[in-house]
Amino acid sequence: AMELLDGENLRKRLNAAPGSPLPFRKSLDYALQIVRGLAAAHLKGIAHRDLKPENVFIARDGTVKVLDFGLAKPAQQNAIATTEETDAAITAMDVNALPAAVSGTVGYTAPEQIRGGSGDHRSDIFSFGLVFYEMLFGQRAFARRTAVETMTSILNDDPRDAPTDRKVPPAVESILHRCLEKNPEERFHSAHDLGLALEAVTQRSDPDGRLEPLHGQSHQWRWMREGMAWAIAALGALAAIATLTFVRSNAVNPDAPVLSLSVLPPGQATAPSTVVLSPDGRHLAFAADTPEGKSLIWIRTLETPTAQPLPGTENGMWPFWSPDGRSLGFFTGSTLKKVEVASGTVETVCDAGDARGGSWSRDGVILFSPGYADGLYRVPAAGGSVTPVTTLDRARTDSSHRWPEFLPDGRHFLYVIVSAQADRSGIYLGELDSNRTKRLLPVVSMATWAPPGFLLYARDNTLFAQSFDAKRQEFAGEPISIARPVWYKSGIGGFSAFSASQTGLLAYRTGGAARTKLVWFTREGRMLESTGPAGLYSEPALSPNGQQVAVGRGEDQPGQAQIWVLAHSSATGLRLTFQQSDQSAPLWSPDGTEIVFSTNQTGSYELRRKIASGVAGEEVLLKGDPATAQYADDWSPDGQFIIYDAVGPRGDVDLWLLPMRGDRKPRPFLRTQFRETQARFAPDGRWIAYTSDETGRPETYVQAFPPTGGKWQISDHGGAQPSWRRDGKRLFYLSADRVLMEVEVRPGTSTFQSGTPKPLFPVRTGGLTNARNHYAVSPNGGEFLVNTLEESSETPIAIVVNWAKRVTQDGR
Repeated sequence: AMELLDGENLRKRLNAAPGSPLPFRKSLDYALQIVRGLAAAHLKGIAHRDLKPENVFIARDGTVKVLDFGLAKPAQQNAIATTEETDAAITAMDVNALPAAVSGTVGYTAPEQIRGGSGDHRSDIFSFGLVFYEMLFGQRAFARRTAVETMTSILNDDPRDAPTDRKVPPAVESILHRCLEKNPEERFHSAHDLGLALEAVTQRSDPDGRLEPLHGQSHQWRWMREGMAWAIAALGALAAIATLTFVRSNAVNPDAPVLSLSVLPPGQATAPSTVVLSPDGRHLAFAADTPEGKSLIWIRTLETPTAQPLPGTENGMWPFWSPDGRSLGFFTGSTLKKVEVASGTVETVCDAGDARGGSWSRDGVILFSPGYADGLYRVPAAGGSVTPVTTLDRARTDSSHRWPEFLPDGRHFLYVIVSAQADRSGIYLGELDSNRTKRLLPVVSMATWAPPGFLLYARDNTLFAQSFDAKRQEFAGEPISIARPVWYKSGIGGFSAFSASQTGLLAYRTGGAARTKLVWFTREGRMLESTGPAGLYSEPALSPNGQQVAVGRGEDQPGQAQIWVLAHSSATGLRLTFQQSDQSAPLWSPDGTEIVFSTNQTGSYELRRKIASGVAGEEVLLKGDPATAQYADDWSPDGQFIIYDAVGPRGDVDLWLLPMRGDRKPRPFLRTQFRETQARFAPDGRWIAYTSDETGRPETYVQAFPPTGGKWQISDHGGAQPSWRRDGKRLFYLSADRVLMEVEVRPGTSTFQSGTPKPLFPVRTGGLTNARNHYAVSPNGGEFLVNTLEESSETPIAIVVNWAKRVTQDGR
């Protein structure tokens, strides 16, 4: 079935008056609609590769449709006619409708397609430029007598001079010329960027200088409001000027228009997690990974088109600005550090564990959460003694105080309390040197105050603003939705990627939660099939027979993952848990009849087990400890022990053993000042592989079981998440740059020998040490189930200038 369209294609409209351009306003209107269509397709990873007037349809109501997406790649590339015979044959054909040997149509083909490439989204931008040129000037930019001459002109010549009687504003000409750059890198980097520039000029592009919006559209950037995040790698000149006009102001300008745009992370970085604007709105900082898997803090000055990594911020997370915007605080490993942006000088402030955010007051105090199961602490920004500010109320099942944010007075602060009691969790107001607290909202979300007087917070992937008097500490009015979807990290309670400056700028990462897919791969990295639909999966565990997968699966509400059991390669599954809490880290019993998992139903993470078929209730194996979270790693082949992670309040991790027989009294297996985690029993039960950061980075080790004092390092340049092949002769792990590695091992009676690690294939997963496992190995070691990130590295950061004006308008 195909859509019935009533109208005509753009070629017929152009041919109605040969040699004459379309009316200027019509040209802009059609161009803007074409770009919207391309942008929507590009966001889905689809490039047209054959855009031309014949594939642009104009309905009778003025709606423009882009047709015939996805020209197939030619079987033979680089087949450009060069012989006299071929040239003569081409000469006799319609030059501008000729299906070329290269992808595309000759009269509307980008230079890189002519050279034999299949083309990408930037090729569509070149083709759009040719169509736009023809609408504006009534002639084709590079049309020549033959196809060969036309292709040569596209490769080497500038567009034909525009008719002198056609008046086109310089801003439009600038957009057109940028679309038609020979080098793809010099064009608009995306259709989003192009669309942003086009819509900007619709307010001022009447040839006679009159302001006349298209179809009554206001300069409120409807695309962003409708959920279209316009991704640009470099701001167009006109958009950049508009942005900087607002950025350079030290206060919110209520008369300025609302302007929404967005920026991509640099090409060498993955999509960012934390997003923070400097107080003056001139800089954007974010944490993102390099292709090698190294997390860094990046800085983007909004006056320049690119972001730069900050040296010395390796493994940096949760950055936050100093009040003067000269320095950034951040966490790396188990340390709180600060970096001076201009000089790059990095200093250690104090020790910190598995942190959950920080804030820097104008009085030089840093307030931070040193662990996901601890209260808030303060430390002088210059370094010094660390003192507690808030204390977990264990009687009310507090499990964490996190995401502190100072109010303008530098004494009061916002923070989040995470509790097993719904009436306890929420956004709170605290005060330095005081025990007074006030629950502001029953929402588990980081929050920030922004001028002229709003509290910003997230709920259900949506960013809200609510009028809040910071002096009286009272709300006025109802919350108003200002952005959706806002990205959040599943499993990190209360975190969402948004930030606001003191000058009227709002920044947030688009896209909702990072979704994954359970994908089977061969040893060569060839994708086979998926298990289940895309979702918020974590820590897949393969049953002993290799036919089922137990996995944590996130729900609509952050921090409420449930345990599911899925068939090997089916979308069907059995939901095993139904608690209004977080369930994670599933583990199969050696006989495949039971599943052990971790849950925080009582306010602290404890171990429970349940029959894998779901026919019975849950049994508590190890009760929760308010100061320690417990996650099962593995079950010994003889069924006698479960080895588990005991995570302290500041992120310190030790390995403990839970006997499954006798008194069931836990005892330590490996307890040091380092982080030991992700333990796996060898198939014969005589060895345990695990991850430790004793060298300063995660590495994979093996120790004998029971312990004899011997220890062997398996990985050589970083490694985590070890897994054994069923016969015990191979070990697998993930390298620091997220490549699945294989090591041949030869266990002896008292010694352990291992070969040189060999790479198998790269994977797209999350961090190496924030989960028990991102993959599972089939019994024969020939296939691998990988929890694969589905998100694109091109997920943009949206920036809204004068966002509060939109809130005021929508709130009337």
